[in-house]
Amino acid sequence: MSTLSAGIAEAANFTTFTDRAAWEAAVGSFSEEDFNDFTEDTSFNGSSLDVGDFTLINDLFQIPTANFINTSFTVIDGTPNVDVVAFPSSFSRVELNFDSPITAFGADFQSVSEGNFTTQFVIGSDTIDIPDTPLGFFGFVSDMSFSEMLLEGPIVEGFVDRLRFDNVVYEQASTPEPVSVLGLLAFGAVGASSMLKRK
Repeated sequence: MSTLSAGIAEAANFTTFTDRAAWEAAVGSFSEEDFNDFTEDTSFNGSSLDVGDFTLINDLFQIPTANFINTSFTVIDGTPNVDVVAFPSSFSRVELNFDSPITAFGADFQSVSEGNFTTQFVIGSDTIDIPDTPLGFFGFVSDMSFSEMLLEGPIVEGFVDRLRFDNVVYEQASTPEPVSVLGLLAFGAVGASSMLKRK
């Protein structure tokens, strides 16, 4: 587990995890998408794919045999997974756009950041390096909510990162309890009554 501080005006702090149990303990309540409802390969190459609470998006340059839900090469846990090629974002982009803001994210990865390069998550102007993970969990918790994430490939000439991820977990940002209008009116009435009595 480690903590990163983003270098922007309103800095976000990210705590990263390589252990799923530790991530789950840190966030408490969370949701999960395992892609097991997919029974055949389903592409989002050059398009978008809504998988429930979030949408997978690929634009700019597309790779004909990548960026899809892979139901045949199930190397992570024997079930469907997301199969993508990560390039520098100026060349091709893979995004995860959540319907509602989240404050934590994690997934099981296969073959990410291997070799002489590092793949990153980009959230606004912040970057989070994904460690060399032949097969394992990586996740993070943020002290600021966000709804869009970019998977940024290596900026190394001649390299791209072909990777897979599955069992995506995320914590939705908490929303403040709405204040009752009737409660506010009642509070105002009590205050007005108190002022009248003092007069």
